[in-house]
Amino acid sequence: MHYEISERTQTPILDACPLVLDCRVDRIVEEDGICHIFAKILERLVAPELLDEKGHFKNQLFAPTYFMGDGYQRVYRYLDKRVDMKGSFIKKARKKDGKN
Repeated sequence: MHYEISERTQTPILDACPLVLDCRVDRIVEEDGICHIFAKILERLVAPELLDEKGHFKNQLFAPTYFMGDGYQRVYRYLDKRVDMKGSFIKKARKKDGKN
């Protein structure tokens, strides 16, 4: 996988990533076994195909997955209305690989 080093943060930026947030970590807070990372976004790098002719982001072409959890439920959410239960990705991957 090809990458370049960020001039701002000296971190690798993968060419294959359609959206990159180049950040500087401001602080890390660990509480109850969970690590919260607070960072300042220094630069946003976006693949040209994700921008319209005016430079606006095309949300409908970008489908990130967000893992959200609390004491009640842990799920994967998307920018649209879809929600998958925790563990569903690994189950799909195992089926795809022919493993149970």
